[in-house]
Amino acid sequence: MGPPLWGPGSYNVGAGMSRVSTAANFIRANMPFDQPGTLKDQQALDVAAYVNAHPRPDFAAKQFDWPHGDAPPDAAYPTLAARHRATRSLTPRSSKCSRAPGPD
Repeated sequence: MGPPLWGPGSYNVGAGMSRVSTAANFIRANMPFDQPGTLKDQQALDVAAYVNAHPRPDFAAKQFDWPHGDAPPDAAYPTLAARHRATRSLTPRSSKCSRAPGPD
């Protein structure tokens, strides 16, 4: 028997397996136990999405992951870098309005 797939004793939200793409690749290569590698890509993706949809322990320092803002699209939580980038994109870059040259 292996570790639990969800719940208090499972991997936390910061683990690589909490990313659906990582979990699907692992599942595709290793399941089922008696015939590894026989699942189709969609089957592995469905199993990974099902498993990762269940509750799991938190990862206290998760907001500090990917400090340069390069979190993968399937990261399971927001990071400070992503929040900073989103806030920066909402801030006006200049208070001056520029006019396109044209006839006056």
